[in-house]
Amino acid sequence: FFYLTPTDTIPIDVKGITVAGNQTASVQTDWLVINKDFALYAEIRNSDPAEFDDTDNSIRTDFCAGPYYNLLVEAVGQGLVQRTPNQNRFEGAQVVEITAVPAAGWIFSGWQGDATGAVNPLTVNLNSDKNIEALFIESVATPAGVAGARCGSGTVTLTATGAVGAQTYAWYTQATGGTAIQNNPNPDFASPSLSATTSYYVAIRSATIESPRTEVIATVNSVPAKPIINVVGSTALCLAKQDSVRLQAPASFVSYVWTNSATTGEIVVRDPGSFAVQVINSSGCLSEISEAVVVSAAENCTELVFYNAVSANDDALNSYFRIESIDLSPETRNNRLKIFNRWGDLVFEARNYDNITNRFTGVSRKGEQLPVGTYFYVLEFDSGRPKAEGFISLKR
Repeated sequence: FFYLTPTDTIPIDVKGITVAGNQTASVQTDWLVINKDFALYAEIRNSDPAEFDDTDNSIRTDFCAGPYYNLLVEAVGQGLVQRTPNQNRFEGAQVVEITAVPAAGWIFSGWQGDATGAVNPLTVNLNSDKNIEALFIESVATPAGVAGARCGSGTVTLTATGAVGAQTYAWYTQATGGTAIQNNPNPDFASPSLSATTSYYVAIRSATIESPRTEVIATVNSVPAKPIINVVGSTALCLAKQDSVRLQAPASFVSYVWTNSATTGEIVVRDPGSFAVQVINSSGCLSEISEAVVVSAAENCTELVFYNAVSANDDALNSYFRIESIDLSPETRNNRLKIFNRWGDLVFEARNYDNITNRFTGVSRKGEQLPVGTYFYVLEFDSGRPKAEGFISLKR
């Protein structure tokens, strides 16, 4: 077999074809690159063929080429490009569908070369040779952010998650545009010193590809003012009287930290000491410690006080002879009280007078109501303390 060009006759190498008797021989030419008109001849020759000639024993068939169009598709990145129909060369204008199939961990970004956009599959009206590339880029997830907070001015640490492999975290001060202020694999970002709540934005970056940005908020909470303790009562305690004083921190805080380990807004103090407090607000911020309140033991707080007006009636006011602090100290607790009338007669006597079980209510030691008038008392102590003397005015 031969095909004839305008200037040459070029043999087509067809091996292993034997023609005998009435048999026929054929050759397919679809592997030829046909880009011009040509004539194909078949001639029966012996094993030592003579010069080719266009004689009657030749069979000539004329072919008219195409037009034929080549469609070359390639993948840039990791992925496959599929054609339907699946061939490189097409006879005449045809419609071809091209599909981009990304590999795992990659995404289809768009077409380039003789096609644009990112429609997938892509319909191509093939009416000329075309070279189309499918661009695949590494998949980059949108990061998750972990906000940070602090009390008062200072640095806040923010954290992002989601990067894999060699991907990095790019931190920005704005939602779009701008230049990253930090870009490295470390998921933590330490802000500059802040005095107010500030938003930052983080993206995951792989080479020149970057994910959408995620807002991450650095919160700066206010610190409570230094508290002032309100004192209710005297800070000089008479321990013998079991005195107490109330110390109150400012209200409306969620928690309190006293130097005596108490955690309530008010404490009752019964022993000497130094007391200060810190307050904690709803953001968990701790205040500066307050000025200390010093509680001390009162001196001479067991001195006896004599209430010498006795109103012996049923109004429950001044109904007995009251000697304040008589039972607080061992020095005064063991005592003997004697009461005399104006003529010096002993009308009342009590051992270990205590204002409770032993007390003078205007009744004599014989159980008789004493007349209104002025009476005299003598109070003696077993401890050797000097005796106390005075008068009582009895009224009804």
